[in-house]
Amino acid sequence: MDTRNLIDNKVVQRAQADDPDAAREIIEKMHRPMMGFIFRLLGPKHRGQMEDIAQEVFLKIFRALRRFDVERGVKFSTWVLTFTRNHCLDILKKKQLPMFSMSSTLNDEGPLAIHDESSLPPDQIANGKDIGHRIDIALQAINPEQRAVFEMRERKGMDYTD
Repeated sequence: MDTRNLIDNKVVQRAQADDPDAAREIIEKMHRPMMGFIFRLLGPKHRGQMEDIAQEVFLKIFRALRRFDVERGVKFSTWVLTFTRNHCLDILKKKQLPMFSMSSTLNDEGPLAIHDESSLPPDQIANGKDIGHRIDIALQAINPEQRAVFEMRERKGMDYTD
């Protein structure tokens, strides 16, 4: 899902002024992209904790919301996903767990979507898994921060400058 323009700056400013409807809108619009990002960074071992992790990130975001400067030109969704990435990296550092395999990622419909490969020819399924495996090997050679940037660019459609 493209997160570039999910949250309007006026909504952020209303949330900064303690408008509960604006805060609810932020949660509703950012929840799904955040869950998918958390899943791709932490992997299926954390599937049962994803909702708790998202809540922890939202708490951090709302505690720091007044520090977000809409005039600076940073997209709010980038700011949110940076909080998400940093929180996930903290979890990985604390548990000293490796990041999960990219070949086991799910589609853009979110972390709970199910692949239906039955409609694909067997050679396409095999090629896709082989390519996924090769990408996974290459990504394991880079550090978690670089992997997060890759995820944000390739999965979320964000610019490298974001």
